[in-house]
Amino acid sequence: MIRKRKRQILSKGLAFFFLLTLLLQTVTVRAGEQDSYHSDARCSLTIELKDLGTRPEHTVFDIYQVGTVEAETSLHFRLLDRYRKTGINLKRIRLAEEQEEAGASILDVNMGMSGINEKEMMLKALEEISGVTQLPLSLDSSHVDVLEAALRRYPGRALINSISLEKEKFEKLIPMAKKYGAMFILLPLSDAGLPGSLEEKKEIIDTILTRAKNCGLTEEDIIVDGLVATVGTNPCAALETLDTIRYCRGKELATVVGLSNISFGLPERIHVNAAFLTMAVQAGLTMAIANPAQQQLMAAARSADLLLNKEESADRYIEYAQKLYPGVPLVMYGN
Repeated sequence: MIRKRKRQILSKGLAFFFLLTLLLQTVTVRAGEQDSYHSDARCSLTIELKDLGTRPEHTVFDIYQVGTVEAETSLHFRLLDRYRKTGINLKRIRLAEEQEEAGASILDVNMGMSGINEKEMMLKALEEISGVTQLPLSLDSSHVDVLEAALRRYPGRALINSISLEKEKFEKLIPMAKKYGAMFILLPLSDAGLPGSLEEKKEIIDTILTRAKNCGLTEEDIIVDGLVATVGTNPCAALETLDTIRYCRGKELATVVGLSNISFGLPERIHVNAAFLTMAVQAGLTMAIANPAQQQLMAAARSADLLLNKEESADRYIEYAQKLYPGVPLVMYGN
């Protein structure tokens, strides 16, 4: 009877897993409601971040953190022999596949969670995700030793998320990026915390950039985080981020923003996010930390690229529209 009851529970749990894969917004990073980054596909870890390094002509969508996924607790089933032996997290893999299908470009792996061995879980996640993705991975951890272990295991060109002016990261991670041939996200923070002004933010960017160049890295190895604050507490948050993007564009640095931060605490956030995205694209934004499953955001990005006459933007816009409305005749661009 006990065994029968266990089988019933597992059977229900498996069904529950397949019904709720889209509800795991444990892909939120750090405090609040950040949307997710980057995505997946099929085998190989040897992909290099060529598009990012040359600053693509269209806005790149990421999926931030197909990571902890409740750190192997609920919905982590090992029903088949294959999964019993390997401990593969089906939820994490399924989420990666869904995000790629929705149009994500990079998969960020973050295993930061209390009560687990982050290094062990990071290496395990890399193995799982690399089995279903051809997309480049972003290695996301606040611990230097975890990042080094992941970089040593990862055979492709990884993206380190992130390097700030905080003493340990500044001194150790920049040489590490050079050693392993990785790119990195430059986070304009210091040991003192958030920059108090736009000028201070620029100074931090310049300091890290100078150090990176001295270690043999170039502008094409760096993506600057625009450090988006919420407009609910700072009415100038969007304007300050746009200024940061323009500043980086002038230095030929790629940029990335955590899109949904701008609207934290506001109602109907998707509208604010979409408006901010189009403004950021016009200012020169390279990448958006956003959920590619949100059609309004993807449509806004494709439309902004089209209006700015970016290379092949018309084709990308029409292709996206055809995916939204398959089988419906569309008026072709230019007719």
